[in-house]
Amino acid sequence: MMKSKRSMAERSKRFVQRDLERRALKVRNPRKVTAVAYDGRRTEAEYFRGWQRKLGTIGMVLAPFYVRSGGNALKAVEACLVQSKSDGPFDEIWCVCDVDDTKSGDVQKAKALASRESINLCLSSRCFEVWLALHWCRISLASLQTEQEAINLVSQHHSAYSGKSKEVPFEVLFGKTRDACLHADWLAQQGLANPATDVHRLIRKFYNLIAQKK
Repeated sequence: MMKSKRSMAERSKRFVQRDLERRALKVRNPRKVTAVAYDGRRTEAEYFRGWQRKLGTIGMVLAPFYVRSGGNALKAVEACLVQSKSDGPFDEIWCVCDVDDTKSGDVQKAKALASRESINLCLSSRCFEVWLALHWCRISLASLQTEQEAINLVSQHHSAYSGKSKEVPFEVLFGKTRDACLHADWLAQQGLANPATDVHRLIRKFYNLIAQKK
């Protein structure tokens, strides 16, 4: 019982601290704040924290946060909507999530909800690894059926990447951002449902902002 009470107290303390941080963010930053929701606890988290640091050097405020989706794009958008309303207001909201095995009906609902709520939706099919792999080359596979196939796309270029260690140092990826966007443009022109990604829409915007400040 003591352990349970202590656990509840710790959660309450974290909630209060998080609320104070949100309030402080609003007071300290009269500048525009861009929110980015993502549904990958490891890979995407490290990646967007890297962009948060990089954009901070030019005075842009990026607020990345994790949303639990269970591999369903519609749930990701729904969670993004709830948390952005709780943490906001934000000037711009993006939701970066995987299609995975989401049914086509739910994908369409996710797109409709995002459009209705002014959320910029970036889907990757099958998953975020498609975007990562594009930093090195074009992808010519017909489709990605499993997570392991997607992981292999990245590990053949960055050998440390695996199911147990799903991270690529941000600076490695940042240096290849321009190529990744060009490769993503080419992939989009192929008209494939899988592999596919929209992440370059968001990242090109970040990259161009940094280039303009140089």
